[in-house]
Amino acid sequence: MVKWVLYIVFFISAYNVLAQNRLPADSIQTPSSASPTQTITPVVTPTTSVQPLPTQTITAKPKKFKHLKDPRKKIDFKRENKELIKLYKDTFDRKKEIVLQNNRYRIYNNYLSIAVGKCYNSGWKETDLCTAFDFNFHAAKLNFQVGGNLVGPALWNNNCIQLHAGWGYRIERCNYLLAAYGGISFSDGYYLVSDTLKTRLTAIGAYAALQAYYKIKFDYGIGISTFFDANAKQTLAGIKLELFFSGAYKGHKKINYAKEDEKYQVP
Repeated sequence: MVKWVLYIVFFISAYNVLAQNRLPADSIQTPSSASPTQTITPVVTPTTSVQPLPTQTITAKPKKFKHLKDPRKKIDFKRENKELIKLYKDTFDRKKEIVLQNNRYRIYNNYLSIAVGKCYNSGWKETDLCTAFDFNFHAAKLNFQVGGNLVGPALWNNNCIQLHAGWGYRIERCNYLLAAYGGISFSDGYYLVSDTLKTRLTAIGAYAALQAYYKIKFDYGIGISTFFDANAKQTLAGIKLELFFSGAYKGHKKINYAKEDEKYQVP
């Protein structure tokens, strides 16, 4: 019985398969074809034309700055002289310094000068050789000078020794020095009373001198000076070539040149 049931089920299944194969192809619907399709049309929004904005070229003028030279290669001392004048106007301090090209210098300094030149000697009525030395020093802001002149036909043949001391006024800058002194003098030597007779000279007189130096460095330089000395027995008037040496130099100091340039930079 079971055998016949299995035969019947087999034949029914085979019949169903054959019946499905005989159906037309267009009668078979797939799940995808059964669902309706929808066409989406994109909406185009109208666009307005954008006009380009007019462009304007603005030219900015660059700031002009004062041309600065390397402080190590200066050919003038305008900035330093202004600074030096300001320091002199401040309260006195004997240790006050200025820095020039990495070197420290005392602005209140003493200096020694040595000189050689020509001098007219009225006691002998002739122009003689004159050699001189002077020590120029200060007390606070006051300046003084002490020194002497040897006057005669030759270096080791002097007929007058003149010593002097006085008070003076001094203008000192980084590249030059000017000074004027006046005071009293003492002269010792000989002078002529006739063409063949000379007599002893010892006299006190008045003295004045002018000095002008060009500084090779802040603490030494070269220049000229003139002087005039008069007493009851004779008059001396001369001009000399001088060298001066001061004690202003106080050592080496490193300096930041970038900061120095910023300090003096002017827009």
